[in-house]
Amino acid sequence: MIRLIASDMDGTLLDGQDQLPPGFWGLLARLREQDIHFVVASGRPYIGLQDIFQDSPVQPDFICDNGAYLVEGGELAAVHTIEREKLLRLLGVLGSLPGVFVSLCGLQGCYVLPSVENLPPEILSFYQKSKIVSDLTKVEDEIFKVSVDDIHEPQNNSYPALQKVFGDGLSLQISAGTCMDVMDAGINKGVALRDLQRRLGITPDETMAFGDYFNDVGMLQSAKYSFAMENSHPDIFRHAAYRAKSNREYGVIQAIETYVFSPEG
Repeated sequence: MIRLIASDMDGTLLDGQDQLPPGFWGLLARLREQDIHFVVASGRPYIGLQDIFQDSPVQPDFICDNGAYLVEGGELAAVHTIEREKLLRLLGVLGSLPGVFVSLCGLQGCYVLPSVENLPPEILSFYQKSKIVSDLTKVEDEIFKVSVDDIHEPQNNSYPALQKVFGDGLSLQISAGTCMDVMDAGINKGVALRDLQRRLGITPDETMAFGDYFNDVGMLQSAKYSFAMENSHPDIFRHAAYRAKSNREYGVIQAIETYVFSPEG
């Protein structure tokens, strides 16, 4: 029996226009009636996810910032910050790389440099509520995620550079073609999902999960009913037990209807 459903947002639950599927609020209510927890698992910060779900009559739980920030029942349940010395070294390496834009997520907000205005509109939208600062190394906050937008693509530029310096000392999660999130060692969506499972007394065999990119792999591996979206990166399919239709076809909703609400589900 499925008791917990976790879904990525971009490229998974959201459609091609960054909109939730039609009738999604009603689906959340039906899941709540059956005591099934729905978890939003995203690389986005909590403040941005709150905006999307502010009108929902049923509030889901949130795995934010690729696992660094966990919200259960509307309350902060766990946060994993990056040690200050390690953060400064990280910013030094990223600052030496060409074509890289860096932002910080902390307990008091998100922080960007003035050059944020030069980002493409589709990337700039992720930073709308960030605070503009002149020097990221001077930010006085507990930082739990460093976001990287790399025009040369992380796989070819920032990812190998950080791997060379830090090895396993940081968690590097590529979430899209030019986007990578950096958290403390061992932090990812899968770790956060397993934490939530323990808190709720729910097993992986009772869990359904949906994703489309590399940062979803840990989460997919933590659920028996793991779904790769039809629009997933090709390397993701081997990490999932099932396939769901694309995000533009509302594949998450269709799979939930089939496996949870249908007589055969």
